[in-house]
Amino acid sequence: MFLDKEEEKIISGEAGYIKQRALNIIIKIGETLGAEKLTKIKKVHISGISYKNIGDPGLEFIEKLAENGGRFSCYTSINPAGMDLAMWKEMGLDENFFKKQKKIIDLLVKMGAVPTLSCVPYFINPPKYGEQIAWGESNAVLYANSVIGARTNREGGPLTLFEAISGRAPLIGLRIDELRKPTIAVDLRNIDNKKYGLTGYLVGKIVKKDIPYIFNIKFKDKYDLRLFLAAIGTSSSIGLTLIENISPEAHLWKNHIKELEKVVPDNKELMDVESEISSEAENYDAIMVGCPHLFIDEIRKIVNIVGNKRFSKRFIMFIPRFIYFREKKLLEGLRKRGAEIYRDTCMVVSPLINMNIKKVIVDSAKAAYYLSSEGYTVKIVSTENAVRMALE
Repeated sequence: MFLDKEEEKIISGEAGYIKQRALNIIIKIGETLGAEKLTKIKKVHISGISYKNIGDPGLEFIEKLAENGGRFSCYTSINPAGMDLAMWKEMGLDENFFKKQKKIIDLLVKMGAVPTLSCVPYFINPPKYGEQIAWGESNAVLYANSVIGARTNREGGPLTLFEAISGRAPLIGLRIDELRKPTIAVDLRNIDNKKYGLTGYLVGKIVKKDIPYIFNIKFKDKYDLRLFLAAIGTSSSIGLTLIENISPEAHLWKNHIKELEKVVPDNKELMDVESEISSEAENYDAIMVGCPHLFIDEIRKIVNIVGNKRFSKRFIMFIPRFIYFREKKLLEGLRKRGAEIYRDTCMVVSPLINMNIKKVIVDSAKAAYYLSSEGYTVKIVSTENAVRMALE
């Protein structure tokens, strides 16, 4: 593999042992995948930081990196943790869980991470069009590639740590313009476009790992688009979709789609995937929204639906921490009407069983899939219906 002068210095150990080791790992992975050189990256987003998911082995791995001098070389944000740092007791968690989760976050901050604790880095410090980044978290990868036009592959949690330390990533896959062209056309004219999450989940199941050019779908707002993309990432290994009239690169390939295989899924297929991840039950324990994290527009939409009413059922919202402080008055108003609002975490990476939740209504196909796979009874509805059901 070709290395520039700075990379050769890192490999020689001039930048320290951990950075040398990190770059060696990046090089070996790149060579295995056929990369001829590396690329500098401007931003990294690390997934897999919840103690619920990585446990003691993950904590020990991060601790060794930090204690041996590991430091991040570029702006690095981090995904949701397994708890709200301020309200962990309200979530039913014990002190052992709190201490270990807090240690994971503290170690990452020591290494130079910004404690964003959110799955929406594209709103917090968005990359530019064409910018090389290294992001874990599938919904973030799909949004960065598909909506912004940044360049990242779907990176695993440990790999993003090494990329953040070295400041490099293999120049392969979706980092290369020529490898970002669509490979299959998906016509959604026969789909009920109001079921955005389920539609995305179906697209992912059909396409699996290619780059779909998607057309004949309209989104009411950015949250519906994000639910759609998050669901695609859940049911597939897709890292880029080219959505007509949304993706900045879609127009480059509009004439090319005539040459592609075309699929036209219908509502029966949509109902089939709905039955896989959504089920009917009585006496749900909670209604939850915010996977991906709610942002200001979605919060305002909920406020407008609620009006002067009070929640009669348990209604839980997951948001980024900086939105909590920025919109505290708005959120406190929802709290006074009975909403539970958590930052720093989400329904997928927190132990809901500790919150006395076994049966849940969600607005996210991503959440429905993961919670169903963990043994929870899950029903998926639209965001608007989720709020209204909680008010009944």
